[in-house]
Amino acid sequence: MADSDWRYISDAALAEADRVVDTLITSSMSDYDVVKTLHDYLVTHCDYDYRVDIGNMPFISHQAEGALLEGTAVCSGYAKAYEILLDAAGIPCETITGYAGGYHAWNLVQVDGEWYHVDATWDDPTNLGGDYIRYTYFLKSDKVMVNRSHRNWEAIYACTSTKYDEDLLDSRDQAQADDRQEQVDAILAACAPALANVPTWTQAELQALSDQELSDALYFTIDMSGSGFDSNTLSKYSREVTDAIIAQHPEFAYGSFRSQKMCFEFRRDDVAAEQQRRQAIKQEEQQKEEEAQQAEEEARREANIQEIQAYLENLLQTGEFEEQYITLPGYEVSELRAACQEMTTDGYQFGDYLYNSSAEYPDYEFTVLADGRIRVKNIKWAEDEIGYFIALIEEGIRRGETVITVPYREYENEVNDIYATRAANRMKENYSFDGFTAGVDYIIEAQGGSPDVGTHTIRVSYPNQTQSEDVQEEQTQDQDTGMEEQTSEADTGTGEQTSEADTGTGEQTSEADTGMGEQTSEADTGTGEQTSEADTGTGEQG
Repeated sequence: MADSDWRYISDAALAEADRVVDTLITSSMSDYDVVKTLHDYLVTHCDYDYRVDIGNMPFISHQAEGALLEGTAVCSGYAKAYEILLDAAGIPCETITGYAGGYHAWNLVQVDGEWYHVDATWDDPTNLGGDYIRYTYFLKSDKVMVNRSHRNWEAIYACTSTKYDEDLLDSRDQAQADDRQEQVDAILAACAPALANVPTWTQAELQALSDQELSDALYFTIDMSGSGFDSNTLSKYSREVTDAIIAQHPEFAYGSFRSQKMCFEFRRDDVAAEQQRRQAIKQEEQQKEEEAQQAEEEARREANIQEIQAYLENLLQTGEFEEQYITLPGYEVSELRAACQEMTTDGYQFGDYLYNSSAEYPDYEFTVLADGRIRVKNIKWAEDEIGYFIALIEEGIRRGETVITVPYREYENEVNDIYATRAANRMKENYSFDGFTAGVDYIIEAQGGSPDVGTHTIRVSYPNQTQSEDVQEEQTQDQDTGMEEQTSEADTGTGEQTSEADTGTGEQTSEADTGMGEQTSEADTGTGEQTSEADTGTGEQG
């Protein structure tokens, strides 16, 4: 730790700090006298260690011990040495880090209840001899330190007092300082005519300026090209000049000398604040506009969704189909999906339709494809059609008919006897009604359509009962004269309508109980994913 942590303070360094304080400090001294005396001691007894630039500097120069015992240090050594000197004297002091041409360390010192900056390193002018002391960075406010290249330090305490912002000079420096001040005063005198014309605005006047006028007024420049001073001289004294001008004009935030343009340039705080105010207003207006556009877009989207839902509701309630592919131009796919998703939420209801995802046969289903088409499955309508034919077949079974003939129903997009076929298929197995059980009380032997007469015929047998003579006589003629013709293809299993339905493997029954593959496209098959195996017609459909 001793050779790797610049904050480390050795016992030897502490002892030396105590010795120096005992030697130099008296009880009659004020806080100001103490911090100045110890500042002067450190600056005159320590030199900046330039070995840091060539890489052979010992680490002790980073520490207080290097400054107090070896007489050489870099900024961290100066700062920690000054800290323990003031600690020994009972003066509050903190070492902070920030940036001043690079990573840098200096001190915050409390004098008479106020905190100030002290940078002993930069107050030690190495090119002017060991006895020379300056106070450029002694007891300075935050504002002065910023103007003197110090940035981004640890803000432990705010240094707002400007009591000592004016630099102190000792007797050795007075002559040089007088000459320097004379140069600064001369430059300031050359700047005076321009400074007399610095525009001043009230807040209302600033707000009345155009954006371009504000932009033009953001920087105030003083042209020095005809002042009689060369660029080197103006650069040399630019810090003092700009500090003096800023002190007289608090509307200036900071200033600098632009050697290429031969001018001093100052940024105006008041103009910058007005620009920021306007920018904030513009941002607020832009945000409101974006929010309004978003609300408008949401309203448009919601209206589109409602239009889509109204169309689908009407299509389901009025259309005679089980499955269709539809295209609704003018809507985004996301809107189509949102509309369908809302309509397939449990409890969604319109007309006689109610969506229930847990039902064996939900009333309807939608699938939105990537190309924007919607596959609509009108399951309720199909189930109603199947139910219609089931009721007819049940009535025939109640009457003991062995041949039940039901009429075709005309469909625009469906095979005419598809739902009669599926009704008979559904009643073949695991079905019971009014005391009749499939496979026990009745057996559906075969079925087939007769397009020429527009009927569908189902042949039924009754294992546990004998037909009444009246029923037998009533059906004798039908059995003798027409059954062979109506069911010849059904019995052979080779008819065009059910040639592959008899085996349960053909394309006509790929999804379920259609029995009529070639007449329908995917939209015409009427064979949704909802149909159970009981509807598939995989038995002998004859």
